Amino acid sequence: RVADVAASQASMLEIYNEEIRDLLADKGASKAGSKHTIVHDARKGVTTVTDVILADVANVEQVRVLFESDRLNRTATA
Repeated sequence: RVADVAASQASMLEIYNEEIRDLLADKGASKAGSKHTIVHDARKGVTTVTDVILADVANVEQVRVLFESDRLNRTATA
């Protein structure tokens, strides 16, 4: 019997002042002029953001680690 297998990926984005930043990218990479675009495919019913890093995640703990690591890459407001 073949076990059921599902693959999951996560991306972490921030929208701030109408700019989309990839929180998984190296610090400064999103600020260096890379533009992300929201693309909707009505036929497939899928909405994606271009040029973002996708991280493979296998369990809730891996997702939690992503959330914790990305706090340093978020935009801070005064």
